[in-house]
Amino acid sequence: MGSTRFRPRLLAAAAAASSLVAAGPSPGDAGPDGDPLIPFSTLYGGSSAESDPMMAEGPDGVLWLAFTSHSPDLPGEPDQGILPGDEETDVAGAGDVRVLRFDPVAREVLSSLRLEGVRGTVRGLAVDGEGNAFVLGMTTHTGFPVTAGFSREALEPRDRDAFLARIHPDGSALAWAGLLGGTGDEMPTALALAPGGDPVVYGMTQSDDFPLAAPLQRDRGGDYDLFLARVAADGTALVHSTFIGGDGRDLAGPLAVLPGGAFLLGGETESSDFPAEDRLLSDREGTGGGFLLEVDAQGRSVVRGALLGDSLPWGLLASSGYGILLWGTTTDAEFPAAPPPHGMPGPAGEGSSDVFLARLSPDDWSVGATALYGGPWHERAMSASLGSGGVLWLAGDAPDGEGLPVPGAARALQGSSANAFAAAFDAEDLALLYATHLGGSGQDFGSTVISAADGTAWVAGTTGSDDFPVVDPLQEGGPSRGSSDLFLCRLGAGDPSSRPGERPPGTAPPSRPRASWTSRCGRRTCAPARRATPTPSTPETPRSRSRSRSGP
Repeated sequence: MGSTRFRPRLLAAAAAASSLVAAGPSPGDAGPDGDPLIPFSTLYGGSSAESDPMMAEGPDGVLWLAFTSHSPDLPGEPDQGILPGDEETDVAGAGDVRVLRFDPVAREVLSSLRLEGVRGTVRGLAVDGEGNAFVLGMTTHTGFPVTAGFSREALEPRDRDAFLARIHPDGSALAWAGLLGGTGDEMPTALALAPGGDPVVYGMTQSDDFPLAAPLQRDRGGDYDLFLARVAADGTALVHSTFIGGDGRDLAGPLAVLPGGAFLLGGETESSDFPAEDRLLSDREGTGGGFLLEVDAQGRSVVRGALLGDSLPWGLLASSGYGILLWGTTTDAEFPAAPPPHGMPGPAGEGSSDVFLARLSPDDWSVGATALYGGPWHERAMSASLGSGGVLWLAGDAPDGEGLPVPGAARALQGSSANAFAAAFDAEDLALLYATHLGGSGQDFGSTVISAADGTAWVAGTTGSDDFPVVDPLQEGGPSRGSSDLFLCRLGAGDPSSRPGERPPGTAPPSRPRASWTSRCGRRTCAPARRATPTPSTPETPRSRSRSRSGP
């Protein structure tokens, strides 16, 4: 295999926080159209820690949020729909998965559901055309309440499985929940919906007895192999399920569904016989590194595969208007990207890893555009959403906000060990349009973003900052009350009353379909999970080697 491989590592703790520096207008200041740049920003949390937020938009424009809560005193409506079979739970909220429905027009929580007994970390969230929500996660809880037909009966002690749950459209109760795994460890990384509404789960496994159905590969090849499993929407059975991998360790990352139903998989491989023969975005020789695979709609064959060298995919979007949008992190000193636009300082080469973006043709994966975004440290883009006007929003975080390009920033914060950021790019040529920091003097992590029909964006994440900026907040009481709270912000000008099918008179309908993707991989995968609670040590990130470059 090749001499250079991605390996997770701990970043060194950042220097002690210095004074807060505001380099742009504060939240609530007027934007170019007279509307606030951040017209709404709120915290949501209890006396302990909230983590792992995921966000999805329903067909009615309502935002769904799924996250893990360790707080027994979350605000909002009373908990509903307590699951049976969780006799081990003594304290409400002890690591439970929580699901909220939020009205972005009225700016209020519509429903609040604690999936008691469904303990673990959230790895995916998707809402179908009828408003049913699917939540993917990872659990070690032996009291998990199994109700789905596809599931194994129970989780053994010290075992770790993927879980999948379906929630009714009004958010009031669980339809079914089940475990997906064998006697080894499973680490799910992505959830998508196939045409017809079946949930598709992607991840990696160490189980020789992982449940299979019409597989393209029957035997596990290495330490970790990929798995791809399609579950019937009613939870009764596996439609298809398979191993994918080679003789080494194969680590799962993002998943997307092409318009024709085929699946795109991303991740990292250390296998010498991994089914990827082409090179994409890299001329590096040898095996291993980042990869992109296409699997047919029946899950029976690998259509094509390519190695990405020192560029590691963290997210994928498949659009009928813009083809395949791919992003991740790269340490490739020769990544094929044009110089940054607008005379901005060149992010390429300023840090030991940068965010990369690429637009690919769905037919032959030819490269239509590429870009780099970053500063002097390790930047991560955890989520992206494609808006109706061809604007691609990214949300993520950087260990230090200093040096990160933020043209038109609503709030530029420096001096903390981690800042969340949001950035908007033209989906056609991937030119940077706008970027801003989100956070305070503590640690702030951008986790998920949704592009609204009116051209604005909703960004959610976690914060440990006592001075995180809030505007018209849902939750009174000022700063974060626990070790970490969720934050939810609306960015940009626009008409907040605009929803799909309810656009104001004279407003053009969306020219391109919208889509969203959020990365939530495990600590040993391409996108290591952050700690549940912000600490002085920054989260793990993949890095293959150090580098030094003077420019793009």
